[in-house]
Amino acid sequence: YRGRYGRGDGSDPTGDTRRASDIHAVTATAQFTSPLEAFRRSGTPLRATLDLRYEDERQCRRVQDGGSCVPFIDQLERSATLSLDSTVRDFQLGVQFRYLDRRSFVGQQAGSTQFQLNLYGQFLLNAGMFPSPF
Repeated sequence: YRGRYGRGDGSDPTGDTRRASDIHAVTATAQFTSPLEAFRRSGTPLRATLDLRYEDERQCRRVQDGGSCVPFIDQLERSATLSLDSTVRDFQLGVQFRYLDRRSFVGQQAGSTQFQLNLYGQFLLNAGMFPSPF
């Protein structure tokens, strides 16, 4: 778990600014024997990682005449990611499922929700020693 709780106030000749932010993240990883024969033969366990994140940020401005604090940043982002990966011989293969939700609560109050599916792979190459010609 990682978290951050931030609050702050600022002043200048034109007014005051208030800031608040909350960030929370939880990550859990587990390894287990793969249900696929090719991965079991390679001896590399299947790794599953779950990552949950929450981020909330707010900033508002109050002019010197004592009016209300008018928000100019008020946004929220939430995401959940599940990754599965393993290694077969010299190749790492993985799949990632991700849910991402972003919201703004000022202006046009834009937002988006995404579902993502990512497949990835990478070669794991090791450098060796060249034989000496002497």
